[in-house]
Amino acid sequence: MTATKTPRRAWVEQIMGLPISIHLRGDDVRSEATEAVVARVYRRLRWVDSVFSTYRQDSTVSALRRGEVEVDEVVGAVGYIVDVCAEASRVTGGCFSADLPDADGVRRFDPSGVVKGWAIGEAAKLLGELPGHSYCINAGGDIATGYGPDCPREVRDQAWRVGLQSPHRADAIVRTVELHTGGLATSGLYARGNHIYDPRTGTYPTTTGSVTVSGPDVMWADIWATALFVGGKESEELLHQWDPRYSVIRLT
Repeated sequence: MTATKTPRRAWVEQIMGLPISIHLRGDDVRSEATEAVVARVYRRLRWVDSVFSTYRQDSTVSALRRGEVEVDEVVGAVGYIVDVCAEASRVTGGCFSADLPDADGVRRFDPSGVVKGWAIGEAAKLLGELPGHSYCINAGGDIATGYGPDCPREVRDQAWRVGLQSPHRADAIVRTVELHTGGLATSGLYARGNHIYDPRTGTYPTTTGSVTVSGPDVMWADIWATALFVGGKESEELLHQWDPRYSVIRLT
């Protein structure tokens, strides 16, 4: 007797300059209620982009960077992200910073290294309200997975399999990670070139390879992936002391 496959469905929209995909498993993936939750997730992500984008001149963060407003004058989410950036710098020993050089070389507030992971984590919370389904949301390699209330065990037990790309060949998957709940993020230069800044030295590392971090929270996985790429293998002890639930995969 052939086992019945769990219905599955995927959506994708271009937001924050990258494709953001949502994958669901469950019996009601085609229901209006499911469609409404997915639409709500994408609306939330578009709002995040309107507030935090450093590329949009009309965003709140762009106004903050120009000195037109102060943190205490803007929406509360901005203040929260400012606090997270400060905490991230502290716990990573200065390997992570939101004080980054702009195109003109002037260091300005740039929370992009926190915002994408935070936005995906917030989107995951909304998907986690959908009864009977498991989910995987992916934004440029920042991935969050989980399931909603009353999710059948056979659905919960199906892992989401995430392939890790070779840092040397775009067409090669060299490792696979299975996720049920939590998040994963990867940092490296192979996709976007020399864009990662070392705030301790004021330079851009040219390290090859990649660092993938997985754990309970995709935002912190993303922060630590950047910090560990900058800090090297010796900085992993900081992560293990901070929260031993996070795992690290280095590809060289």
